[in-house]
Amino acid sequence: EESGHDEQAPPSANDHSLVVASSTKQGSDQKEDRMENLEKGHKRLEERIQKLEETERRQDELRKHLEKKLELVTSEEDKEKQALKEEVMKLRANGQPVFGTIFRKSLADVIAGNDLLGLGNYGAVYKAELKTTQTVYAVKVIVPRKAGNIQEEMKAERKVLEEMKALERLNSDYIVAYKLSWPGNVSGDHPLFSAPKSPSTHDSKIEEGSVSVSDQPTTTATQERSSSPRKVYFMVMELCPMSLAHWCEKTRESGRQVTMLVIMRLLHHVLKGLDFIHNRKINHGDIHLWNILLGCDDGQDKRPPPGHPLKCRAKLCDFGGLSSACAAEDASGQNTTARQQESLKKDMEAFRAVVETLCREECEELPLPVLKSADAKKIKEAVFGERLDKEPKASTYMTRLEELRNKEELDL
Repeated sequence: EESGHDEQAPPSANDHSLVVASSTKQGSDQKEDRMENLEKGHKRLEERIQKLEETERRQDELRKHLEKKLELVTSEEDKEKQALKEEVMKLRANGQPVFGTIFRKSLADVIAGNDLLGLGNYGAVYKAELKTTQTVYAVKVIVPRKAGNIQEEMKAERKVLEEMKALERLNSDYIVAYKLSWPGNVSGDHPLFSAPKSPSTHDSKIEEGSVSVSDQPTTTATQERSSSPRKVYFMVMELCPMSLAHWCEKTRESGRQVTMLVIMRLLHHVLKGLDFIHNRKINHGDIHLWNILLGCDDGQDKRPPPGHPLKCRAKLCDFGGLSSACAAEDASGQNTTARQQESLKKDMEAFRAVVETLCREECEELPLPVLKSADAKKIKEAVFGERLDKEPKASTYMTRLEELRNKEELDL
């Protein structure tokens, strides 16, 4: 009996074979596509690895080149320093004058030749050119003050020797480089003791760096003169173009506005210098704008441009007020550790004063660069905020500056 519906014929074996073949072909094509994609991905990965290896190779070559260049520069500096030391030792052993032999001018000619860089409590700093290499240095002539009694004079002389000993082991890009020093005797009627009380520059202000200037400089001119020999110390230092105080003044005069990056970078350098000496149990003791010098990375004779000294380093100088852990006790028997901690706090308080000075728009005592109020506020809040650090540390302030740098996307 017919149902009225066409019955569908069951698939034949041939149809089944076609379906299987089609499915197999489709699977094969997909497999080939996957293999092709894998090969392409593998090739791209290999190319990327090659590029990374090439970049790494170039960076390694550049690093080796820079290291070699640095080694050559360091080697030349060390050779010059060693040669200077040997010559000084030889001259002193033979009883010959040192200053006038190694430098192009004698001390008297340097004093007469308008080469005074600045004055401090312990003497003066002059610019002097080496005969052999024509390198220009800052030479600090230290005259221990006569105190009227032997104990005070010995204390003053010990302070000088402490400074020289400390500087000899402070090798940092953020500390004015110490070269060598030697003691000498100068006649009491030498021009050194009648030198002018201020540098004879064009505007009667201190234009050069490598020296600190105290608020009330005490010069040797006020001391009693006689023909009897006076003991002095000569300290040869790196010559930096100018102090931070003078850069501030020149920037203000130029009318240029200072960016937050510039101030942050300078403060970061100062903190690096402080962190370096504090880690070696040495405290500066006299941090202020005159004791922070700017040394250009591309040449010692180039002065940093007003407003944007981005190619310069801020360096600490004049450690005449330093305290260190050289002695176990002071005269009263007080342990050095307590005094050291107190001196460290004073350094950080002085740094805070530097921040406050650089981050305010005007100062009656010293013309300063104009910094936007908003930027100044950001710096002060980032470093100090409303926190009163019981034990302030340079490393802590550096971390806070770096956090602000990351937030503002700046490169210190």
